[in-house]
Amino acid sequence: MNAHIPLHRLFRRSDAEAILQHLKLIVPGVEAAILDHQGQVFAGEGEWRTSGQTHLLTEEMQPASEPHNLTMIPISVDAGIICHLAFDGSIGQEMLEGVQFFVRRVFQEAWDKRQLGQETLDRYREVNLLYRIGETLGKNLDPQAIPGLLLDEIANIIQYDVGIVVVGENLTVIEARGQQHLAGGLCQAGRFLLQRVRSTERPDIGNVHINSQQEGVVLCAPIKGQGELHGIVALGRLDGGVIFTAGDEKLVMAVTRQAAVAHETSRLHQQEIQHRLLDQELNVGRQIQLSLLPDRCPQVAGWEFAAIYQAARQVGGDFYDFMVTPRGSDWLGLVIADVTGKGVPAAIFMALSRTIIRAESRQTPQPSEVLQRVNQSILEDNRSQLFMTAFYAVLNVVTGELIFTNGGHEYPIWKSADGCRLVEAPGFIIGAFRNIRLTDQRIEMKPGDVLVLYTDGITEARNDAGEFFNEARLADLVLHLGHLRANEIVDAILAAVQNFAGNHPQSDDFTLVVIKRQAGGYRSNDV
Repeated sequence: MNAHIPLHRLFRRSDAEAILQHLKLIVPGVEAAILDHQGQVFAGEGEWRTSGQTHLLTEEMQPASEPHNLTMIPISVDAGIICHLAFDGSIGQEMLEGVQFFVRRVFQEAWDKRQLGQETLDRYREVNLLYRIGETLGKNLDPQAIPGLLLDEIANIIQYDVGIVVVGENLTVIEARGQQHLAGGLCQAGRFLLQRVRSTERPDIGNVHINSQQEGVVLCAPIKGQGELHGIVALGRLDGGVIFTAGDEKLVMAVTRQAAVAHETSRLHQQEIQHRLLDQELNVGRQIQLSLLPDRCPQVAGWEFAAIYQAARQVGGDFYDFMVTPRGSDWLGLVIADVTGKGVPAAIFMALSRTIIRAESRQTPQPSEVLQRVNQSILEDNRSQLFMTAFYAVLNVVTGELIFTNGGHEYPIWKSADGCRLVEAPGFIIGAFRNIRLTDQRIEMKPGDVLVLYTDGITEARNDAGEFFNEARLADLVLHLGHLRANEIVDAILAAVQNFAGNHPQSDDFTLVVIKRQAGGYRSNDV
């Protein structure tokens, strides 16, 4: 074939003139010129005419002689004949072949340099193109917009009549460009090809019947990220158009890789937004939950009350409360409870349970009846399958009498003059069984006595060796801390648990309530 490359883009005219000057030295008395593919003089002087010039310029590699000693030699490179070397004068065959070989080598080197430069330029343009496409796709953080942008960017570099993006096992079309009325037909016609690309995750090209009147060729390429197939792009050219090439396939794959990266980036961005919104909502939830807990402990002459609540997550299921009771102003109601589970479900159940306990504590003076009625209320509409343990008591702040019942909760630790022991009070968890029967028990707290209520987040705190803090450690700690004020006891227990756990993360909510009786009088308006 004829390359038809303008000689001035391949070779400088001055260099061509220099070649002719060398030829004059080699073949004295012969005029020479270099003619382009149209027969025009590129280098050399004189009138160059031949009756068979057009025919001679299309001959492959064969020197041709004309009358009057006019000789024309085709000079070819990889792309075919690129020019002719013309001589006016007598020249032998051997010399002719040597000249032809020499000039051909010079032009071949020029051609190779041009091809290398063109390839470098093509790579540069390709890199720039991919950079621009990547920048365009990367700026868009909406995953819903990426399929359309992908098809738009491909249209800027490769012509197609209809383009679609499909996702999922059912190959659902989520975006289309070009002749969009053919999108459905392209998907159905190319289903086998699309399924193959989905299976192999490699691009493919094939011929299809888009509908009964139109045939075409389809290029399919996966939109694949890091180990995940996000979809497939299919480009169709109708019958009579240019077929897709391996170069087209390569370019499309480069663009789809950029789209996959953009899709993953946008998805991570959306996830980050959702996480931030969730964190904000959980922070609000935490503030709401904390607002349900007492803002301060009761201030009662002769008594000290202190408490702390710490969730394993932003919200949790533990709670404690102080409340008035039908027994009168000398009595103070108090509760500590632990909802099964953690996080948002437990926090919602905690809020419900606290409300019910507060309501029932105003209806009956008996602690056992309060928790039994709470159990019945929760069971009437407990579709969450969450339960709770609870310790509910009423304290006479004048006499020190504590009447209590236990709904499956951890046994309190009571430090008295006789030592330190667990206040054992078996019972049923709340919200799991119907018609439970709980009993009331009594102790009398004397001046100097300390009662510690807690949830299992305290005793089940683990260290790096997998050991539990347990009731024995807690009881021993209370025994040695009894001389401190209630708030100091809380701080000391919390520090001991944290020191024991070390770097091991908190796995459960924990709540701690400390009640200490001191000597002194009582004023009814202190509760």
